[in-house]
Amino acid sequence: MKEKLNEIIDGWKHVIMNDPFVEKIAKKRAAICAGCSEATKTAGVLKCAACGCPLIAKTRSMDSKCPKDKWDDE
Repeated sequence: MKEKLNEIIDGWKHVIMNDPFVEKIAKKRAAICAGCSEATKTAGVLKCAACGCPLIAKTRSMDSKCPKDKWDDE
């Protein structure tokens, strides 16, 4: 649980402090998430139903992995 929390904190840090490298990866990840059936909107927030994370932060956390192994960041 602590690891997941650290990933989300890292993601929110990158939301606030824009890094062009992170944004490039986040946009690629977000495009994948947009086409995934696990992406759900709850109270106006897009979340991953597989892990429960808000995608705005999850896609920006460089330590996060897609729970469905759909992200290929290489």
